[in-house]
Amino acid sequence: MARLVLPHVLPSRSEDPRSVVTIFFGANDAALSDRTSYKQHVPLDVYTKNVRWMVGYLRGEAKIRNVILITPPPVSEPHRVAHALKTYGINLPLGSERTVEATSKYAAACRDLAGELNVPCVDLFSRFMAVERYGDVLLNDGLHLTPRGNAMVAEALVEVLQELGLGVDDIELDVPLWDMMLPCDVEGMSEDVDDLLVAEAVLESHLNSRRRGVLATRLEETSAPPGSGEVLSNFKSFHSSP
Repeated sequence: MARLVLPHVLPSRSEDPRSVVTIFFGANDAALSDRTSYKQHVPLDVYTKNVRWMVGYLRGEAKIRNVILITPPPVSEPHRVAHALKTYGINLPLGSERTVEATSKYAAACRDLAGELNVPCVDLFSRFMAVERYGDVLLNDGLHLTPRGNAMVAEALVEVLQELGLGVDDIELDVPLWDMMLPCDVEGMSEDVDDLLVAEAVLESHLNSRRRGVLATRLEETSAPPGSGEVLSNFKSFHSSP
């Protein structure tokens, strides 16, 4: 999905290069394909291909001066099992739907890509693993970061930015925040070219509307070309405040 969204969020440009973009994927991609979060699983080779493509696009068409890769942090398997039971009442007899072993492969692939493509890499996986009881200290449900975990990410990024000769105050936000993006459920979205073109058109229209300060709350009212398939039904209405 990121490959579909990226050209709309950071379109190609011929001048005024942007300073820096970070790529931080892998935690969801590493979900096991035979467990409860299988819908989020992305095979390792596809993850690698996607990240390589994004780096190429950002450096090329989008004219980004600096691209920084960030590895996924390790999960805490006991905390994931406890979270599923406490929050959803779901017992995980096979264990956590994510594992440290699986995530480590995505982290390694990210590090290898950084070396191959000659871009900086923030190795969160190794940093988190070096912290005693990281699952209690840095993760609040075995996956998502606590304030201290986020602080560690920020500290690591500042280090890399300084190495690049950049300071936080030198960087302006130039893309929509996450809550300006269009939430969607891609389950069942076909690989048909027409469907993907419709998805792109709806997404681009939505982003343009948000940039103008217009909140589109009912995508059912969005006109679409005939034969667009089920793709529009997979896009949910956006109800967050601007």
